[in-house]
Amino acid sequence: MTQRRRWSFLMPPLEHPPILWLDDLYRGVLTGSGRILLWGAIISCLSLLASGSYLIAVSLGFAVSGLVLSYVLGFCFRPPLEITVDRDRVPRAYADSLLHYRVEIRNRSEVHLKQVLVEERGLVPELRLASEAARIDDLPPGESRSAVLALNCRRRGIYRLEQLQITTSLPVGFTKVGRKFRNEKPLVVLPRPSGIDCQKILSAARFQESTASQATPRGRSPELKSLRDWRSGDQIHDIHWRATARRGELICKEYVLQENRSCMLFLDVEARSASDEKQLDAIISIASDLVKEAPRCDCDLNVIYPEQLRAIRSSNADPAQISRKLNEIAGLESVRRIDFNAVIVKSFKNCRADCAVLLFTKVDGRRKKFVEELRGMGLRLAIVVDQSQRVPNTWSEDSFVEVCSWLH
Repeated sequence: MTQRRRWSFLMPPLEHPPILWLDDLYRGVLTGSGRILLWGAIISCLSLLASGSYLIAVSLGFAVSGLVLSYVLGFCFRPPLEITVDRDRVPRAYADSLLHYRVEIRNRSEVHLKQVLVEERGLVPELRLASEAARIDDLPPGESRSAVLALNCRRRGIYRLEQLQITTSLPVGFTKVGRKFRNEKPLVVLPRPSGIDCQKILSAARFQESTASQATPRGRSPELKSLRDWRSGDQIHDIHWRATARRGELICKEYVLQENRSCMLFLDVEARSASDEKQLDAIISIASDLVKEAPRCDCDLNVIYPEQLRAIRSSNADPAQISRKLNEIAGLESVRRIDFNAVIVKSFKNCRADCAVLLFTKVDGRRKKFVEELRGMGLRLAIVVDQSQRVPNTWSEDSFVEVCSWLH
């Protein structure tokens, strides 16, 4: 589940829990005409305080009595409890898109139902109703009907649809009276496509050699090819100790070259402000595109992000694993500060990769040092930064560092 963002007074209105609760109540209890009547009552009340006019008092009484009478009479027409509600499997959606899905309603009672309204309740700020409640005009006893609901998915993340409300607006049409049914289904909202050239970024892992030793298994299969004399730059874990003991000099293992190259994808999820959160959403969109493009580039992409130093390591040949990667990336949240030293020790020091793709939200001294340490390990780097960031000249001049810019 996507966590709620840190509270701030400057948040959008719906991010504040009391306002979100009032908005849910306002849309869940009142129909369109009922909302007009409510605002009429509010305006009449304010005008009455200012002028004390008799006509304004009459209009206020009419609006309030209409809402109260509609809600009281609605209990006589509300749907009975013998109703089953079930959502179809909710498909994945993209951020800033419209999602449609079906809800099936079955009437198990002996009452003939009219004008049944179906809608979501308890939505988070990132999911908004795209239209008024779906209406089923006629629902005979023992039969089922389907209603199509629409949601505006405003931000990527992993959410849970928890409650469905089944009501009726009869007989007056100002309020909705019924009950809520608990029916939980997960909803994954993927990042929207970034539009950058992902194949260009991943090509470094496939067509270029790193400065790592030819004996190291980076970019090679686990199958041993042969043994050879030790060369400058070889890794300690590639030394064949038995052969070294027999001959009295260092002997290294050499592995069979393989088509697919291994690539580490690092996500800079550090964010401390609303502007940083937008940058984070942008690099997560790029990461999602890279995961989808990796199988076409014959590249095994392992995703690393500093949130508890977790890593998603799987084969790109399995569609189920790719789908899992995309879901994990969609649900990533920001951290206050990244410990780059811990990232190097736990994720990069013993990695078996030819290339690392670094998605940065900014370029500062800590990140420059991070890049230098990775280059010292012999990795070829592809660094993706915003166009507004100043990139050091040493990165551009290094033939093993490719800098790609994007505009958020």
